[in-house]
Amino acid sequence: MKCALIGEKLGHSFSKEIHEALGKYEYEHIELTPDEVEPFISKREFNGLNITIPYKQSVMPLLDEISETAREIGAVNTIVNRNGRLIGYNTDYGGMKLLIERTGINLSGKKVFIAGTGGTSSTAAKICQNLGASEVVIASRSGRNGALRYEDSYRMHGDAALLINTTPAGMHPDTDSVPIMLDCFTQAEGVVDVIYNPMQTRLIREAREKGIRAENGLYMLVAQAVLASKLFTGESTDEIETVAATKAEAAAETKTAAERNTVAATAVPTEEIQKTIEGIYKELIKKKRSIVLTGMPRSGKSTLGKMLAEKLGRELVETDEEIVAEAGMPIAQIFSKYGEEHFRDIESRIIKKVSQRSGLVISTGGGAVLRKENVDSLRMNGIIVFLDRSLEKLLPSRSRPLADTAEKIRRLYEERLPIYIKTADVRVKIEGTEEQSLERIMGVLE
Repeated sequence: MKCALIGEKLGHSFSKEIHEALGKYEYEHIELTPDEVEPFISKREFNGLNITIPYKQSVMPLLDEISETAREIGAVNTIVNRNGRLIGYNTDYGGMKLLIERTGINLSGKKVFIAGTGGTSSTAAKICQNLGASEVVIASRSGRNGALRYEDSYRMHGDAALLINTTPAGMHPDTDSVPIMLDCFTQAEGVVDVIYNPMQTRLIREAREKGIRAENGLYMLVAQAVLASKLFTGESTDEIETVAATKAEAAAETKTAAERNTVAATAVPTEEIQKTIEGIYKELIKKKRSIVLTGMPRSGKSTLGKMLAEKLGRELVETDEEIVAEAGMPIAQIFSKYGEEHFRDIESRIIKKVSQRSGLVISTGGGAVLRKENVDSLRMNGIIVFLDRSLEKLLPSRSRPLADTAEKIRRLYEERLPIYIKTADVRVKIEGTEEQSLERIMGVLE
């Protein structure tokens, strides 16, 4: 069985890893230009396809049959070749539904704001309507095709309870972009961002800083892939069946498409499907999430970073080494020749660049967390682990101008300890042998 993902740019996609984790068929990524899509599909040399931006709507005229859900939404993300007939489905419906439910928000009688007007936006709108939202507002920069312009929607619909981003704003490599102005929504209870690379977009970070529940698109990606796999293998022939286990008689009694969508929107996933989704999702998080080590100079970041990288089979990146390589001189010389501010500027550039990647062990300099922009960058794809070595165990180093005497180390420790604690996701006490410290780090990463 040959299956694949087709789209215009797929360098950011995790789909191949997800489908290979299912272990049921060969799967590859195929990048196509708009002119190449029709000839590729017309050859029918595949068993199943997933479709992503920007072809979810343009593939529809090329198919022999389209499911009712996909037709109503106006987008296809899954194509199955059944004995030469191409049938289009929309498993994004089930994936998006499960993602929205992860926020824990009951949408009944509440307003939803959706940024973007593509196929994913249509899917989100349909789900929210079926889940009982009182109003679904769709906005875009241009305001075309019936959407509101952002500035108008902010003014008129600041009472939305759930905000959903279906645009590429904030996606790698444009990670500084934010599609929704959160300050305009005074009653927001949750944020859903369909972007999964980076794992924490700027929108997600800002929402969590405000205490708003926020979910990225990785869970949706995994869920829709698992649902698509059921169609590829013939375990299901209807995307509503892949969304949830409902009694056969209940499904048979629903006469209209609207009734069938309501069944799909309110049903509970089968235990087997839910278990598969959760398992792949958790493993993917572990694999893709970088481990960022912070702490005082001589706290063990380099040594433990090397040990951790070796144990996990990951690449180690030491930001201080990257700074030295870029500057062409030791850190002490950078300080003496150009000053600390120049050093910090180089450090921020290096951290931003490194943080775009995933699955690394990153050992940072002692002052890396002093700038919020660095912490934001490191959180995009990483978990920040503060290595807390006691003051009496921190020794001076001639290579560190700010920590080359015991007195300087004491002052730094007192100044920075609250910052290390505040910016860390987890705190690990560094004491005993290196092996014991490594074991404690591994323990908090489980």
